[in-house]
This record gives sequence, C-alpha cells and structure tokens, in this order.
Amino acid sequence: MYSDHAVLQQGETQVIASNSFQLQAGAVRVFPNQPNSVGVVSLKPGNTVEVATLTGSFGVSSNNGIMLANVHPGRVVSFAMQAGASPTRFLVRHRQL
Repeated sequence: MYSDHAVLQQGETQVIASNSFQLQAGAVRVFPNQPNSVGVVSLKPGNTVEVATLTGSFGVSSNNGIMLANVHPGRVVSFAMQAGASPTRFLVRHRQL
C-alpha cells in the first residue's frame, strides 16, 4: 500500500473510497468516480480483473491511462488481457450482480 494507491496481487478486496485513491490490479487501475463508492475488485485466472460496483461508480483504465469503462452500481465488468496482445488490448465483459 502506498500513500496514493494500493496494488492487488492476488485474490479480491473490497474498495471503500471517498477520494481519488487508486487500486492497481493486473494491467488495470480502478478509481472512484464518486465519493463514498463501494465495490469489489478481484483477480481471476487468465489475467482477468473483475470490478463489481455496489454503490457509487468506479472508473477503470489501463496502466497506460487509457479509459476502459465506468462501472455503475449493480454491474460487474471483467477485463481480460489477451495473450500476446499489446498492453492496450483487452476483452471486456459486462453483467449484472
């Protein structure tokens, strides 16, 4: 954990954010779009990061700063970095909680 971000290396974590704190998980960064946002970020097999938003909203960007998605309450979005692809190419899947 750092003063402005945390790094998720395995498993999952609940994120309760009221400021611009960021979570790095695999090849993506997750950050709150609204105060008091609550969500769960998980590292799954196959270089996949899953972001579930319970309240508020979270943004997800690549580590290069390219915006990938906004995840709204009740939604789950998975980001899989494709094998052999450039670091800006992801397979993105959406579903409801």
